[in-house]
Amino acid sequence: HGGYRGWCDKKNVYAIEQDANLVFALQGKGYKVIADDFLSYHPLHRFDFIFMNPPFSNGDAHLLHAWEIMSVGTIVCLLNSETLNNPFSKKRQMLQNIISQYGSVEELGPCFMSADRKTNVNVVLVRLVKNEPDNLLEIDLGDDAAIEDTPDLTDMLADISSVATNDQ
Repeated sequence: HGGYRGWCDKKNVYAIEQDANLVFALQGKGYKVIADDFLSYHPLHRFDFIFMNPPFSNGDAHLLHAWEIMSVGTIVCLLNSETLNNPFSKKRQMLQNIISQYGSVEELGPCFMSADRKTNVNVVLVRLVKNEPDNLLEIDLGDDAAIEDTPDLTDMLADISSVATNDQ
C-alpha cells in the first residue's frame, strides 16, 4: 500500500531471529536484527506494530510476550490452529481471553505445505489491537483509604529508587 511505504522502510523494521542463517539473510537484505530470543527480549523503545511467525511449539508464549511488551499498537501473529483449539494450559486460556477482548482470528489452513520449511499444520492469523497502554504503576489504596492518609507519591518513589551506598 502506498501510504505504508515510509512506515515499512527498512530503517523502521527490526527483527528478532534465532536461526543464524536467517539472521545473515536478514542482515544481507539490510534489516536490523536486534536480538536472538524474543521471549527474553525487553525493548528499550516502543513498537507500534509487531508482525510475528513464532515457533508453533510455543506460539502462545510468544504472542503473550508480544502483548506484554506492546504499549499501543497492533500485533499480527501466525499460530498453529491447535494453540487456540486446545486451550489446555493457563497460557492458552489467557491468550483466548485476550483475543476475545482485543482481537480476531482468521483460519488460513495448511498454508505452509509448499514453504521452504514444509508443514501441513493448520494455521491461524491472530490480530490484536492494544489501544491503551497497560498501567505500569498501579497503587491500590483500598476502599477505606483516604487521600489524606496516604504518603506522598514522590516520597514513595524516592524510597523505592534509593541507591544503597554499601552492601552491608
